[in-house]
Amino acid sequence: AMAASLTETNAFAFQSAQQTLNRAKATSIQMSSGDGDSSSLRIMVNGMPGPMATAAAEACLRKGLSLSPIAMTGPDIEPSTITVSDDVTGNSAEVRLIPASDEGREDIVSSL
Repeated sequence: AMAASLTETNAFAFQSAQQTLNRAKATSIQMSSGDGDSSSLRIMVNGMPGPMATAAAEACLRKGLSLSPIAMTGPDIEPSTITVSDDVTGNSAEVRLIPASDEGREDIVSSL
């Protein structure tokens, strides 16, 4: 009885997650700016070179979005510049990684 209950709970959770995903796919996101030009919009993806953040940055490039030329990384990561590339579209971008610290925060603010 307990195993059946867990299976039903897991099936419900999966179904709920699938419905949420389907709604998200059906939703169109539109952005607007005062001048109607979104070409200046840049996405800052923090947490690179971690695999999840890098995958998110690659997905942005795949969708035609521009990445911010700077991003924050972990405090133990050395400052560096990386190239993020999307293998599907061939789009790529250089991103300067700045460690999360008070000094790093000042670097980011001064470069924006």
